[in-house]
Amino acid sequence: MYKGNIKYIFIFFLISCIQLHSQDSKLKTNFDILDSLVSLYSDNFYNNLKFIPGKKICIKFNEHPAKWIFESKILGKNEGRYSFQTGDTNHDNCLKLEVSINDFSIKYLNEPESSDSLIRIFNIKVTSNIELSGKLDALPQFTKTIKDTISRNDIDYVKSIQHDFANSPVPEPKKTMFEEIIQPLIIITSAAVSILLLFTVRSN
Repeated sequence: MYKGNIKYIFIFFLISCIQLHSQDSKLKTNFDILDSLVSLYSDNFYNNLKFIPGKKICIKFNEHPAKWIFESKILGKNEGRYSFQTGDTNHDNCLKLEVSINDFSIKYLNEPESSDSLIRIFNIKVTSNIELSGKLDALPQFTKTIKDTISRNDIDYVKSIQHDFANSPVPEPKKTMFEEIIQPLIIITSAAVSILLLFTVRSN
């Protein structure tokens, strides 16, 4: 009987651990979400190129710590459709394309309804110019925002140790009415009572 109970307890514990792991695996890290935004951008990138004459393109990104992700995604989805030269646009016989990563960030906001939660906001904004017939033409701008809500306890899990652009300062929890009004009032009242008692004792 005793061994049977131990067996059931162990099975219950094992199932609970599996369920907990399953829940945790659904939570995406900051880098995962930013990486997915670049994937969306690269799809948009190739859609824009459909309307551009020529298959040889010299592409240059502005200086940004995450530009390697953009280059990797674009080259990875090329599938032999274009001949790319990256990093330098001073080549003859190629279309010159300059890409500016204007915003590629994550920030946290306090969740108004819960001091234990945070809102994550991911932004991407990329502009591009291509030289056609000796003049620069702007390609459609790509912008997107993703929001979700996480627990403050998950900050260490979602942050990135390797990539600073996938991190952001965490705001302090918003104070409750007790912390903001009642608690200071209690402290002030206690101090006033203590001073009053001190003078009362001295006067006696």
